[in-house]
Amino acid sequence: MLELDGVVKCYPAAGGSPGTGPGPTPPARKAVTPCSARVVVLDGISGALRPGVTLLTGANGAGKSTLLRLLAGILRPDAGVIRWRGRPLGDQIAAYRRRLGYLPQRQATYPELPVADFLDYMAALKVLPPALATLRRNELLAALGLAESAREPIARLPHGLRQLVGLAQALLNDPDVLLLDEPLEGLDHEHRRRALALVHRPGRVTVLAAHRDEGLVPGLVAVWHLDAGRLRATAVNAEPSGLVPT
Repeated sequence: MLELDGVVKCYPAAGGSPGTGPGPTPPARKAVTPCSARVVVLDGISGALRPGVTLLTGANGAGKSTLLRLLAGILRPDAGVIRWRGRPLGDQIAAYRRRLGYLPQRQATYPELPVADFLDYMAALKVLPPALATLRRNELLAALGLAESAREPIARLPHGLRQLVGLAQALLNDPDVLLLDEPLEGLDHEHRRRALALVHRPGRVTVLAAHRDEGLVPGLVAVWHLDAGRLRATAVNAEPSGLVPT
C-alpha cells in the first residue's frame, strides 16, 4: 500500500513544472508555509492507494503528472510524507524502485532502436537476469500485440504502438507499484483492451492517470479526481468480475 499524508508540492510561479515545459499553470492560491512566493501545485494530498487500479483524473494542469512523479520518487514533497509499506519512501527508495514500474506522459526512448532491443536495454537497467528479461520481453510483446513489430525501429511505429512499447517497459519487472501517465492515449479498441488486461494483477498498486472516465477498468478500486491541486477521492466497490461501471 502507498499512503500520502498532507503532501504538498510547489513550483516557481513563472515557469511551470520541471521537465514539462511551460504548460498550463495551476491557479495561484494563498501559499502555505513551505510554498512562499511559489505556486501550490498539490495542496495537502492525503489518502491510501491500496492494491488494485486507482483511476487518477483531472484537467490539464490539475497536478496528475506531478503526483505520479512524487509517487515514483522523482520529485520530493515540499511538505507531508509518502509511505510505502508503512515506511517513508525516502528511507527505502532503492528497494522501492526495484519494485516500481513507471510510464511517464512523455516516454524517453531511443527512436532508432528496434522495439525488442529497447526492451532488452530497459530490462538491463532494471537489473533483470538475462533469461528472465528475454522471457518477459517475449510475453509482453505477444500480450500487447507487438510481436510483429519487434524488429521495427520505434520511430517507425504509430503513436499508439509507441505507447504500448512504453507500457511494456513499465511491466518488465512485474512491478508491485505501477504508475501510468495517460497510457491509453492513441490506442484503438483492441490495443486498449490488451493494455487494460495487463495493468492489474492481485497485490499490485496501479495508478492510471487519464483526462476522462475510461469506462470499464479491470481491477478498479478507486477514482481520485484532482481539481486545481486538491483531491476528491471516490471509493469504488468492485464487482466479482473486476469490471466496475463508471
